[in-house]
Amino acid sequence: MNRPAVLHVGGTLYWVVLTRNPDTMVLKDADSTPTVAVRKNGASVGDSVTITKRSATTGIYDCSYNPASEIEGDKFTLEESVTITGTTTAQATYQNNWDAVVIAPVAEIQSGLATTTQLTTVEGKIDTIDDFVDTEVSAIKGVTDKLDTTVEVDGAVYRFTTNALEQAPSGSTTVQVAPLQSVAPNRVAGTEIVTYLYDVSAIGPIAVTDADGTAIDLSALTLKVCIEKIDGTVLANVTPTISGGSGNQVTFTPNADSVAKTGTYRWSLRQTSNNQVYALGDFVVDPAARIS
Repeated sequence: MNRPAVLHVGGTLYWVVLTRNPDTMVLKDADSTPTVAVRKNGASVGDSVTITKRSATTGIYDCSYNPASEIEGDKFTLEESVTITGTTTAQATYQNNWDAVVIAPVAEIQSGLATTTQLTTVEGKIDTIDDFVDTEVSAIKGVTDKLDTTVEVDGAVYRFTTNALEQAPSGSTTVQVAPLQSVAPNRVAGTEIVTYLYDVSAIGPIAVTDADGTAIDLSALTLKVCIEKIDGTVLANVTPTISGGSGNQVTFTPNADSVAKTGTYRWSLRQTSNNQVYALGDFVVDPAARIS
């Protein structure tokens, strides 16, 4: 499930925890009510999170957190933990950590502009922004300037510029050259993996940590990355590669079945001997143009 990424000053975070049978991934009540620990700017705090089992449902828990004395820029880390006994699997404990940053509501920013001191602060922030833009523009101009040059071909002189290829000093034909820019998005964001239709290239590395953010050494374990549909249909059980100085990073290559159709599936990193889950999340297959 998605988690809120921002919290307005004086506001409350609301989200839902879904608990699933570790054997079938079908919704199942946890052995006991899930727990959520809180860190503020990296330090553990004793704040409590309200967790309520939703009535007349299975495996659905409504959560809310209203911090005290938060200010703009504070970062809260919510550390979820839940234990579930499967149909055939012994108790399995799952952890999920996520962050939310505090921002000021628009109304508060507008009212804050009433004082000279606060106005000066805002103006100062704008001048930071201006310097950043100037720096970026200068960097881009430095690249484009290098594209302005001339070359001689078969006795005719041509001039390359950022916008055109033209014969100098004059010519009857102008070829427009449009710069091509492309950015490939990160495939791993938190616990969500995003890949593309028919793409069987490697995914990772994915870092695996415990509830305290400490790296879990996986180097001595035999692991599988399992990918399945929401209804429990298994699409892949592939062997990952372990890497990283702490042995807590995994990279795997999806098989053809797992990227044969677009949609949102589930992935998990399991130990093969006892099916223990070390990491899990959504496995999203997006459409993309493909080779015919």
